[in-house]
Formats: sequence, structure tokens, C-alpha cells
Amino acid sequence: AVVSTQSTGELVVARTTERAPPPNQDEERLQEQIQGLTETLLAKQSEVERLNSERGSLVIRMEGLESLLQSAERKNATAPPTTVIALPTPAVAPPNQSRAKRTLGTLDAFSVRLGMFLKRYPTARLMVIGYMFILHTWVVIILLTYSPEVHDHSENAQMAQKVKFNR
Repeated sequence: AVVSTQSTGELVVARTTERAPPPNQDEERLQEQIQGLTETLLAKQSEVERLNSERGSLVIRMEGLESLLQSAERKNATAPPTTVIALPTPAVAPPNQSRAKRTLGTLDAFSVRLGMFLKRYPTARLMVIGYMFILHTWVVIILLTYSPEVHDHSENAQMAQKVKFNR
């Protein structure tokens, strides 16, 4: 702004306009900033979700290992001292046995994880119990109301004899 005085002693302020960028450029720049911040936010959120799920799986593993440790400590505390004798093992285990052991190990690990999940989330536990109750009720209803078709075998036998005599 330029300030000047007139002969009457009044101050006159003349406004000078600086060239401001057109509003379209400002809006575009702000939109670009918003877009960049949104992308950054989404990337951070996905990273947080990934880390939370990884943390959850590690907590489940840790709880399983803690329960194994506690059971081993209880077993060692109550068991009398024993002598370990190493027995010779066959050089090669049958392939079916190792496959069966792997399968049972996988099923066991799954059941432990499922148990830990149901232990941690009571709502899921209630849903499973409700599902099982509905399923069992349905099976009982089906078993109690089902009546198989009854065929009179004596009539069929009589008809067969009549056909034989007519020949």
C-alpha cells in the first residue's frame, strides 16, 4: 500500500494489488496436497493393520509356548527323576508314518489355535455354541419326525406267486 498526504492534511491510502495466483492454481495445489496426504494415510493404515495382525499371531504363538512351558514345568515338578535310555531308531521311517505325523501335527496346531481364538473372543465362542445348539436341535427334530416308507412285503410275495402260476 502506498501512503501519501494531500495539501489538506488528509492521508490517502492507495492500494496496490500484488499479483495473486489465480484461485484455480491454489485449488489445484491444495487438491494435490490432499491427495498426497490421503495416499500417505492409507499406506500408514495398511501398515498398522499388517503390524497388528502380525502382533496378534505372535501373541497366539507366545501363549501357546507359555502353556507348553507351564505344562512341562508342572510335569517336571511332579515327576520323579528318571533315567533316559537312548534306543536305536530305524534309519528310515516309513513314509506313511511321517506323513501321518505331519497331518496329526497340523491338525493339532490348528485345534490349539482355534482354542486360543475362542478363548480370546467370547463372542465367537457364543456364536459357535449357538451354531452347535441349532445344528443338534435340527438333527434331533429330523430324527424324531422322519418316518421311512413302509412297503408290505406280503402283498409283493403273493403277487409274485400269482405271476408264476399264471405262466
